This record gives sequence, C-alpha cells and structure tokens, in this order.
Amino acid sequence: MADQRAIKRSIKRLEQVKTWQLVVLLLLACFLTATFLRLNNVGMVERRAAVLSADKEGDDQGTANRLYELQVYATQHMNASSGDVYLSNKYNRDSKEIVNRTMGSQTPETPITVQAYNICKKSFSTWSQAAVQCVSDEVAKLTPKGDDGTVHVNFPNPDLYRFNYLSPAWTPDFAGFSLLVTAVLALVVILRILTWLLLKILVKFRYRRG
Repeated sequence: MADQRAIKRSIKRLEQVKTWQLVVLLLLACFLTATFLRLNNVGMVERRAAVLSADKEGDDQGTANRLYELQVYATQHMNASSGDVYLSNKYNRDSKEIVNRTMGSQTPETPITVQAYNICKKSFSTWSQAAVQCVSDEVAKLTPKGDDGTVHVNFPNPDLYRFNYLSPAWTPDFAGFSLLVTAVLALVVILRILTWLLLKILVKFRYRRG
C-alpha cells in the first residue's frame, strides 16, 4: 500500500505541470528555431547575391572580399551552406581575354575575334560558356592553321571559378541554442509521457496484486 501511495504521489507531482503546457512551450521553441534558421539562410543568400553582383560589375577585388565574407558567414552559422557559387562573368571575361591573346594573326581591319563574335551572337543572345566555345570554334576556322593544321585555345578550368561553402551541423548562435532548447523540451515531453504511462501501469499492476 505504501508503494502504491508513493506511485500516486509521483503521478500527482507530474500532473502539477500540465503536459499541454510543455507542448505549447515546445511549439514555441520550434517556431523560434525555424525563424532563426531561416534568418541564417537569408543572411547567406544576401552575401551570395553580393558576390554575384561584384562579379557582374567586374570588380575582382570586391568579388574576392565578398567571397571571404560568404565563407566566414557560412562556416559560422547553421543552415547557411552556400551551394555552388559560379563566377560566370569572371570566367567569361578571362575566356575572352585568352581568345584575344591567342589570335596573333588577326589584322586591325578585320579582327578574327570580331568576326567570330558576329557569327556566334546570331545563336547566343548572352555571353555564356557555350558562346565561348562557339567563338573558339569559329576562331579556329578563320585563323590560318599552324604546322599541325589546328588552332589551340586553352580556356580556364571552370572548376576554378566555382565555390561551395558548407555550414556546420551546429553553431553557437541563436539558431543553435534555440535548437538545443527545442531538443530538451521534446525530450522532457517524451519522458514525461513515458513516465506517466509507466506509473499508470504500475498502479494497475499493484492494484491487481492487492
């Protein structure tokens, strides 16, 4: 009988803090966690956009600075992985420069690259990697052949213009600490329900034996 009374007292102590109150706190913690995780992602998106904007403007030093800021932010915040950031404008600028340097036999009146651009722009409305390849092919056709009968244009490796920064699984920021609080509350709710069920079972078991 003493054991049964002790079990009932334990149930009453558990019932002093209502389960629904813990569930409300858990839902609130989930909302805060989702909000902070979303803010982290928005911060990454803003910095990634700054990188692409600097690249579009042709500001190499600015692009490098924005890339560093993106790297620091992504590695210090949860849910802030940058995904692939491709400096397409810098790649295209460097490719154009390589094409122009390669064409040593063009004349001032009819530059081979200009002819190639005019041919390719009929098929490509914007300058892209495919357009670069088109210009390369047209330049090869228009340029006097070397000893081996071919013209070689060595374009830069596209992988050198691609960046991807991963964020950690957990970071000590608002999102990280709110996630910890959410996990603790979820564990408390689960343990509370399991304990309550266990005590109910013990009461029934004791009652049957009594």
